[in-house]
Amino acid sequence: MLLGQVTLDRSAAFANVSEASGVAALQTGLQCLRFFNSDMYYSDAEIDMLLEGLHGTSAEQRREFFSECLRLRQREKRLWGETPLAKVLTEREEWGELHARALIEQVRQLHTTAPSRCRY
Repeated sequence: MLLGQVTLDRSAAFANVSEASGVAALQTGLQCLRFFNSDMYYSDAEIDMLLEGLHGTSAEQRREFFSECLRLRQREKRLWGETPLAKVLTEREEWGELHARALIEQVRQLHTTAPSRCRY
């Protein structure tokens, strides 16, 4: 690992990389860690980096992993359908349908919680 011009760590398989590609790899890794942390708000550039970091997975695999991470967290449960993360959790061909799907999910959520709120 290089910090400035000082080598901090070097394995047998170490290969010198340009500073630009090292920074890009670091940024991609950071976006993957944010995904693991259940972050949902990314810029377009961060979405591109995250998709690059998750390139070996399908949208379904990413969606299942993210849903499981959310389920296991003690935080407030949030819906990802209207966040920038929706682009990572769906295939590109389906991006045009994201808003409608998010609205449907919100109605479902309201429908499941509404009976407990209503007093007859």
